[in-house]
Amino acid sequence: MVNKSKDVKPKRYSSAEATRMFLDAASKAMEKTPLPDIVMQDLADKIGLNHGYVHRYFGTRLDLFAALADDLSQKIVEVVTAEQLRRKDANESAANLDNSLVEIARPYFAKRGALVQYLIICGVPKKRFAESTRLQIQLAVDNLMGLGVNERMATAQAIKLTALIWANGSYAEALGVSAAELADAEAVAFAELRLAMKTAKELGW
Repeated sequence: MVNKSKDVKPKRYSSAEATRMFLDAASKAMEKTPLPDIVMQDLADKIGLNHGYVHRYFGTRLDLFAALADDLSQKIVEVVTAEQLRRKDANESAANLDNSLVEIARPYFAKRGALVQYLIICGVPKKRFAESTRLQIQLAVDNLMGLGVNERMATAQAIKLTALIWANGSYAEALGVSAAELADAEAVAFAELRLAMKTAKELGW
């Protein structure tokens, strides 16, 4: 009797596929395991790859987490953009300045905030995350400008909203405020957005 198992070759993955698998595995692991306790060997075992691929495709364990932070930032842009396109195709109003788009992306915001906080504590330079965070800010700026808010006001409001969302996802306890209080702060921020054009005029912007 022929042992067919000897003829079965392990599936080969491209670098892009293997990279994606590790990012997805790390993201999923975050939902159950504290970041300091996530072990690369465990991730590799779950997806059926050698943990040496982490070093080949990312560098170090922290590099993998930093890449995941970038990936989550891109996901925020993608899910918000997709929802905007859906609303446009459905002829839904684009003028409602509320937090509905934030709520769609909030799980990614929260996960990314936790990652960045951990990585900074581990010594990764803060500037490492500036470019990918700026993607989120620019998305908000573009949206506000599309509604008629001038660039200076749109940028100021986008930065403030990003900081609030970040605080709500990662720093609430450190700030000594409750989730309800931060939700109130976000509600106030969106109310202020609806007056942004009037405020810009008063400031001479």
